[in-house]
Amino acid sequence: KINRMKPLATMKILFLAVFMFLMLPTHAQDIAIGNWQTHFPVNSMVSVTQSQDEVFYAGEQMILILDKAEQSVSRLDKVAGLTQVGIRVIKYYAEMELLLVAYNNGNIDLVDKDRNIVNISDIKRYSLISEKKINHIYFNKNFAYLSYSFGLVKLDLDRQEVKNTFLTDGFGVNASLLIDETVYMSTDEG
Repeated sequence: KINRMKPLATMKILFLAVFMFLMLPTHAQDIAIGNWQTHFPVNSMVSVTQSQDEVFYAGEQMILILDKAEQSVSRLDKVAGLTQVGIRVIKYYAEMELLLVAYNNGNIDLVDKDRNIVNISDIKRYSLISEKKINHIYFNKNFAYLSYSFGLVKLDLDRQEVKNTFLTDGFGVNASLLIDETVYMSTDEG
């Protein structure tokens, strides 16, 4: 003899199973209403530098920060305080515990160890120079020497301002170095 359940009992069991499934904890988002979360590509990094405790990987739109001891990852992006997107190169200066972020348009951000960010937009705003591609960053004492497609910029890191600009005539500066108070510049011409 086959015991067949009544259709009403079957419907009750099915309804109970669906109801129990819907009551399982669900999770839609980690972000509160009114807050922003960014989703930048991380498959094309443009620059890397490191401090004693962290490694900084820069993509054009953000910087990933790997804590060496904790093996944790955090990030800096426009939502977290960077001035813009379009990062060209980053360089860490251990003596001042400072990360310099240079953008494709000449804009510069200085990021201190507490993640405070100061923007220096003098080069970006200088309209007489069209191409502002940075090629190299060299630190010496409290100065950063920035090698650009138009010449060399001496940046005062204490005062957070451009100290000097040396325009070259028709050639860019690939790298620079200071030896005995003399600045040496590497160009395609020598």
